[in-house]
Amino acid sequence: ESFSYCRGVVRPPSADILDADLSESVFVPSPQQVLDALLLPLCRDFSLALSLRMGMRRAVNPSLKLAGDAVGAAELRSLGHLCEANPTVKFLFTVLSRNDQHEAAV
Repeated sequence: ESFSYCRGVVRPPSADILDADLSESVFVPSPQQVLDALLLPLCRDFSLALSLRMGMRRAVNPSLKLAGDAVGAAELRSLGHLCEANPTVKFLFTVLSRNDQHEAAV
């Protein structure tokens, strides 16, 4: 299965869909599919920048809720490949690690 972004087709979900249990029948796309089929085309079509927060681990301390993230290593080569593959999309990114900040600056 797959999905794709289709500009101009935005419909609010019906009440039947909101109340239905779709856990068994819903296609869940991978992060790469969401990026390639949805986010990048949207950014391209509307001249938006894609903002990425790289090199972090989410919810390491769940009791702190949104403040419970931790520093992890970022793979900045993947950002370079993303930029090369999408020259018309602008990217804003941030990294938390000092080593990653240095690598990004160099």
